[in-house]
Amino acid sequence: MVSDRVIGGAILIVSVIIIIIYLIGLLLVPLAPNAIPALTWLNDREVQLWLIRIPIIVAIVGIGAIAAWIGWTILTTPPPKPIEEIQKELEEAAKQATQETSKEQPPPPPEKK
Repeated sequence: MVSDRVIGGAILIVSVIIIIIYLIGLLLVPLAPNAIPALTWLNDREVQLWLIRIPIIVAIVGIGAIAAWIGWTILTTPPPKPIEEIQKELEEAAKQATQETSKEQPPPPPEKK
């Protein structure tokens, strides 16, 4: 099984790579289009629009998935018992407990006069 440290390291590396791609694609290339000749394809408006669209799509789908999960949880969770029913159960449990303790204890000795 993969350790948590390996997963954490992979998440760290992927997130740093994504940050670098976004900084280059949305800041460096528009401000200095000829600074890195190999990245001139990033100067295309369509590529830059997709760099903006992708996080928006991921955020909307993520928020929608969380809302759907909350709705599913609320839909499938049974309603709680009424308070009156809980109080009756507690009273019955208390009566049983007092009956059991009175059975276990020997009767008190008679008082001498």
